[in-house]
Amino acid sequence: MSNIINKQIEFAGKTLSLETGELALRAPVSVKATYGETVLLVTVTHSKPKDEIDYLDLRIEYREKYYASGTINSSRFVKREGRPTDDATISRRVIDHAFRPLFPKDFNLSVQIVVTVLSLDDHADAEFLALVATSAALHASKLPVVGPVGSVRVGFIQGKHILCPSRHELHEVSDIEMMVSFVSDEKRFLAVEAGMNVIPEETVLESINFARDNVDPLIGLIKDFASEVNSTNEVVEYSKKADNPELIQLLTSEYKENIKNIVFDTSSDSHELIGNIKEDALSKYSEEYNKNDILNILSGFEKKAIRQLVLENNIRIDNRTLDQIRDLIGADINTAYATQTKFLNYQFKNMLSDIREAEKKLEVA
Repeated sequence: MSNIINKQIEFAGKTLSLETGELALRAPVSVKATYGETVLLVTVTHSKPKDEIDYLDLRIEYREKYYASGTINSSRFVKREGRPTDDATISRRVIDHAFRPLFPKDFNLSVQIVVTVLSLDDHADAEFLALVATSAALHASKLPVVGPVGSVRVGFIQGKHILCPSRHELHEVSDIEMMVSFVSDEKRFLAVEAGMNVIPEETVLESINFARDNVDPLIGLIKDFASEVNSTNEVVEYSKKADNPELIQLLTSEYKENIKNIVFDTSSDSHELIGNIKEDALSKYSEEYNKNDILNILSGFEKKAIRQLVLENNIRIDNRTLDQIRDLIGADINTAYATQTKFLNYQFKNMLSDIREAEKKLEVA
């Protein structure tokens, strides 16, 4: 058994603790987090550097176990969990939304974060605890992640903001169900996930500020925990991608102004024209320079031009003003076997709704 490290605070009327050194010892970092009667385990693992990938290979799993809520599957043959539930998928995406932007853009290690719910308490939010534990695990790891991240669940009941309300309060009583995340000691706004009834915008902003005012204990807990787990502040080494100034200068002189002109000419098919530019650049320079570097630099030119178009001319790339929405067109379509067919056209996005009635057949032997 390795050295067990345990840190805890009182938060919103319940004890919140972070512990490592007892479970999942083969993982570089593992955190057992407890809030009320809810307990979960977060593990963070990573591969060696992969020079062949140019994207962040971050995989997050959120696993709910039947035993966490005392549930016994009544199936005669299947006694284990199946595919992730909708709630588990949403929780995984909430975690991904908050932490993916904090990795370096050129980070080329595969990273896997697994959140396993071991015990579930209806009065202690597991998703909130998962965000806190994931932040603690990443901040204590050797990965070069910006942090720590502090996340707070906020409810709004009878005109009052509530920290970490129970499941019943969130779903039945509260006008707001909001998860807000902030990063570092400055508590910079990072992410928000929310559902709410029809309420004033001022109340929504007050909810975010309420979360910001109450996140300090969580950030302090995570920093205290991480400083003891990784006291030397070691950081894993990876192949940092250096810009190629020669290639940047070459592409800038030849293509940057053309891409800007194409973007600013909103009457043209910018997608096809910029695609032609990329093909031309690859045909000329792909033998001498890396293909991905060429495409990334040209895409950067395009993004800057689009941002400039919006900020300076107040026009989007599809020639809409900032306060103009796309035309929405609906129509009925008659098809042979459909009871009812609806067609929606939202500029470049189409949707076809087809309702059919099954034929009732009675076969007599």
